[in-house]
Amino acid sequence: MEAVAEATGIKNITTQHCRVEDIKNTKFDFVVSRAVAPLKDLWRWSRPLLSRESKQTTAARPGLICLKGGDLAKEIQESQTRPRVMELTEIFPEPFFAEKYLLHITK
Repeated sequence: MEAVAEATGIKNITTQHCRVEDIKNTKFDFVVSRAVAPLKDLWRWSRPLLSRESKQTTAARPGLICLKGGDLAKEIQESQTRPRVMELTEIFPEPFFAEKYLLHITK
C-alpha cells in the first residue's frame, strides 16, 4: 500500500501492516486486504474498524477493499454482503489478472 500511495502521489494515507485482531481503539476509512481468508471472515474482522463516515473527501464510502480471485458467487453469498465488484482486467489487461477482482464492501 505504501508503494501504491507513493506511486500515485497520495499523501493523506496511513498504513499499518498487521493482523486485524491486533488493532484496538482505531477507526479507518478503508481496510485493505489480500485474499487471505473467506470474505465472510474478512468482513467480520474489518467491520468494527471502519469509520461510519469518511474523514477525507472521497468518492468511495468507507469499507473493506479486498483482492479476490476465481468464482466468488458462493463466497459472496455466504458473507451476506453486497460488494461492488470490479474485474482487475479493467485496470490491468494482462492475462495474469483474468478472474481476479477488487471487491468494495461498505457498512
